[in-house]
Amino acid sequence: MGEDVARAGVYEAQVIRAVQTFVGHGFSFVDVGANLGLHTVAAGLSRVSDRQQVFAFEPEPRAFSLLKRNCRLNALDFVQTRQTAVGSEEGTTNLFVSTTYNQGHHSLVRHSNQVRVTTCPVTKLDALFLSGPEKLSGPVLVKIDVEGTEPDVLTGGLRWLQQRSSLAVICEVFPGLLEHTGHSASDVVGLLRQIGCDRFLVSGDSSHEPWRTVDIGAVYEMTEVLVNLLATKGPEASGLSGRLLH
Repeated sequence: MGEDVARAGVYEAQVIRAVQTFVGHGFSFVDVGANLGLHTVAAGLSRVSDRQQVFAFEPEPRAFSLLKRNCRLNALDFVQTRQTAVGSEEGTTNLFVSTTYNQGHHSLVRHSNQVRVTTCPVTKLDALFLSGPEKLSGPVLVKIDVEGTEPDVLTGGLRWLQQRSSLAVICEVFPGLLEHTGHSASDVVGLLRQIGCDRFLVSGDSSHEPWRTVDIGAVYEMTEVLVNLLATKGPEASGLSGRLLH
């Protein structure tokens, strides 16, 4: 990510465009797997109302430090950062941190022997946002990029997400990583449909590959290609996703 930004000035341009579009039209933003905060900063700078909330979750200490620094340098003091993983249950778990050049490739599941192992807390979206001081209502965009445990994040937020009448979810779908964690692309799609999402767009791994509509059956059958999947629920979110096609 850092190399792409330094070289080209952008990373995941189409995902950034989607974040800016939804937040620029009043959506709050929840960034699960925020890494150094690229998408969080894009959301914070696009906010149009003090009523919009921005949450960023990142469990790895070095990335979390960069996330907080990037928010501070961009004067985004309203962003609520959390040094925790997000999953299907609350508790603690192992965090496998890459020791290769790709220092953002950390996960709750071991992907190689080139890791150091630490522990981190785990929360779930239902526990945070259904009630209490951090109750989050209104239109929401949720971005999930957690190296193959995306279905666990959706499962842990199922009740809260089902209650949202205007919702967009950007979810990385990488069949290889999903299989490694005991999941599949069909698990992701099935959960999104259970939440109530009924319109789906995809953008490929290329930073500039445009969003396009996709037949839901094609997503179920994904076996190799990494894509970013945008799922929407409600006419407002669906209408905004349509703007991304032009």
